[in-house]
Amino acid sequence: MNNTTRVAIMTATNFFTGGMLSTNISVLATLLKQDIGLTSGQFGVIFAMSGIVTGLLGAFPGVLIDKIGPKRGMILGYFLTWTPMVLFPLIQTPWPVFVALFFTAFGSSLNMPSTSAIVKTLKITNFSKILGINIVANSTGAFITQTFSPRLIPVMGGSWRNVIWLFTGITLMFGLFAIFTISKLDLGHADVASAARHVDKSVKVPAEFRRSMWSLAVLYAGTMGTSVAVSSWLPTLMAERGYDTVTAGNIASFQTVGALATALLVPLFFERLLRNTLTTPIAGLAVLGIVMTILSSQTLFLIRAAALCAGIAFNFLSLHAQRDIISSAPEHVSGKYVSTINACANCSGVMSVMGIGMLTSSQGKLLYLCCFACLILVGGLLYRSAHRAAQRSEAQPVSAN
Repeated sequence: MNNTTRVAIMTATNFFTGGMLSTNISVLATLLKQDIGLTSGQFGVIFAMSGIVTGLLGAFPGVLIDKIGPKRGMILGYFLTWTPMVLFPLIQTPWPVFVALFFTAFGSSLNMPSTSAIVKTLKITNFSKILGINIVANSTGAFITQTFSPRLIPVMGGSWRNVIWLFTGITLMFGLFAIFTISKLDLGHADVASAARHVDKSVKVPAEFRRSMWSLAVLYAGTMGTSVAVSSWLPTLMAERGYDTVTAGNIASFQTVGALATALLVPLFFERLLRNTLTTPIAGLAVLGIVMTILSSQTLFLIRAAALCAGIAFNFLSLHAQRDIISSAPEHVSGKYVSTINACANCSGVMSVMGIGMLTSSQGKLLYLCCFACLILVGGLLYRSAHRAAQRSEAQPVSAN
């Protein structure tokens, strides 16, 4: 088994576990709320918890990866993501829910910096495929949970807690196999704890990399803000227009199909698009059109088509941004670099959902979402400029003294 396969198995397992847990909470939300006694306010915070925690942690997860090594960080991320699966069936009061979700969010925040550091160390060139596999793994975990979790409740004694116990066992088996696989990965000095004594891990991101870092932060923030808001608000929008739950779910499934098709096909057949820095601002313009179509159109066919295009555009932008983040990160502080960008993106996701929830008029929501879509366009253009400047700098011959 080669290194790329080992990395893909471990990262996919992390995302698979995260998808199962987050979707279980969503699917079993009503039972969870009634059983534990959550208020509406606490219930709302649950769904924003991941973004809140990641935003508050900032660059810390990446700094931790830079210190302990990416392999240990990846294994730690899995256990922190999996731990709430054990805790949830035991919870009887509201506040332990937030402790469990903190573990999940913290564990998830370690995934991307760990992957970036390993890719940089092993010089993996086809890591776009790993990113696509991660998205598919997360969606697969979510799909399995959506399909079977409600149906298993009557089979397992009518208890949602028993259902989560079942998924806990499933994800543990996958996780142990993944940990065994990644433990065989040899990263040399990059994963030796004593390496921190030989390299100053507290240094700041070098000045020549900051331009790329902040332009990608704007790009990823726009992508996250728009995609999270559209995904969370689309069912509510359809309900406000008088459509039933089945129709709303059908429209959401179009977005899911588009997202999965992009994650599977783009890294395999259209990776050249992910290498081209011009495709992100173009995708940003497409997102503007998609948002306006969804919010202004009354035709069900157009809304379905726009939802399908939304899944394609958002996942393409996510793949592109993550690829750009990993490829542009400086090797010795890649964790810090990646976590700073992720923190900005997750804060944007929280702000977008909160803003959409507070705004009452459709015009206000449209303008609000268009602002996030414009961030994609601006961030894409800024990164293109930074990338070209870096290429020119590398091409200049070094003058001899």
